[in-house]
Amino acid sequence: MQPESYAPAQPRRTTDVTRSVWRLGRLLAPSVKWPVTILETLLGTLLVVGFCYWLRPADPLLTGAGFPWIWLVPLVFALRYGSLSGLFSGMLLLGVWFMVMAPAPAPAPGGVFPTLFFVGGFLLTIVAGYFSDIWSTRIKHMQGVNDYVSDRLSVLTSNHYLLRVSHERLEQELLAQPFTLRDAVGFLQRQSAVQGMDEALPNMSSVLEFVALNCQLETASVYAVTGGQLSAQAVASIGNGCRLNPDDPMLRETLEHRMLVHLQELDSRESEYLACVPMKNSRDELRGVLLIQRMPFLAVSKDNLQLLMTLLGYYINGLESAHLIGRVQQHVPGCPAPVALELARLAQLQFETGVRSSLLVMAFPASGVAESLHDEMVRQQRLMDMLWTFSTERARIAVMLLPLAGNKGVDGYLMRLDDILMRQFNTGLAGAGVAVHAAHIDNNQPGEALAGLLRRCEDHG
Repeated sequence: MQPESYAPAQPRRTTDVTRSVWRLGRLLAPSVKWPVTILETLLGTLLVVGFCYWLRPADPLLTGAGFPWIWLVPLVFALRYGSLSGLFSGMLLLGVWFMVMAPAPAPAPGGVFPTLFFVGGFLLTIVAGYFSDIWSTRIKHMQGVNDYVSDRLSVLTSNHYLLRVSHERLEQELLAQPFTLRDAVGFLQRQSAVQGMDEALPNMSSVLEFVALNCQLETASVYAVTGGQLSAQAVASIGNGCRLNPDDPMLRETLEHRMLVHLQELDSRESEYLACVPMKNSRDELRGVLLIQRMPFLAVSKDNLQLLMTLLGYYINGLESAHLIGRVQQHVPGCPAPVALELARLAQLQFETGVRSSLLVMAFPASGVAESLHDEMVRQQRLMDMLWTFSTERARIAVMLLPLAGNKGVDGYLMRLDDILMRQFNTGLAGAGVAVHAAHIDNNQPGEALAGLLRRCEDHG
């Protein structure tokens, strides 16, 4: 008889209302490729013109009506896909006039070219298309910023959960556990930092043995997910291993919703597994599934299963972060991994959405009041910023990452910092001989840009 689990069902990350709004937005302004846009514009325009021709064969463009109804078609396509799509629809209307209405004899609606009709329609289409292009670009930038902030929030939430569980274990289970959570995090960092990425989940056997020891797993297997498909062979196993059953209701629930599922949540449905744990990154992308068949009854608890999923997620995030960190550390070997990872992420954000971030390097002379200014600058660090400080023989160097900050953001930060230092020490950065160097973060070798700024600070004293 399999033991019961007491972990309650996790809430869905996206509510039904959010899904409805997202689907409505995709319906009104879908994200499609240019060939599909051109085909839809062509067919839609010709379909409406054909309908109008059926109603009024002598005037299919409705030029004799009191309102230019036919120009609603280019207007809709301009708002839906942008100015180019609207202009293409307007050119189709112009072609229809020359092909159908221009040869018409007077006093038919054709014959005389309706200049104001087409000029006004094209102007209306251009204005609507310009409006659509502006807001499409802004929405794309906002989505990029929101994805970046959500990614940082997910990592922060995971770290906060590890901290909370760490305090609880220090109070309740410190003597009974062979490792602390700090040891666990350090071990997972070392395993995920290996650059042998030929395997889908490198070092998974060592990772599974480690989490099995900490979370008391007896029989379990890990199956990798590649290209959205679950592998047929287990990457790693504990005990006798678990046979893969693609039709198992617990496994299907985990793959569909990407959430932790255990025996109690299946209602009356039967499963050969005790729990299915998704291995996903901070962007909710599935990289593997842990199938558990046996574990002690007291270990089947909400906190233990949640900790198991968090540790595996920490390992998955480490795998995806390794190549980003390497891009920076190959130019600046001494750069800490969190700073290198954040710098590479900001560079990728700029490449994908065009949203700029900035890199600021300050060299404080290693004597006089400059050291006090350095300490105050460290205390004034903002929540979103990331700071790396180190010392040389002649100066103390501070590297500051300013996410989502362009030229004005850097100027505002320096003015605010200079004002604080002036009020407390009666001197600013320039008065204390502090060298300040700034640069934009882009996707073209962010580590090389950081190394260049550090070289400019080497001789400062």
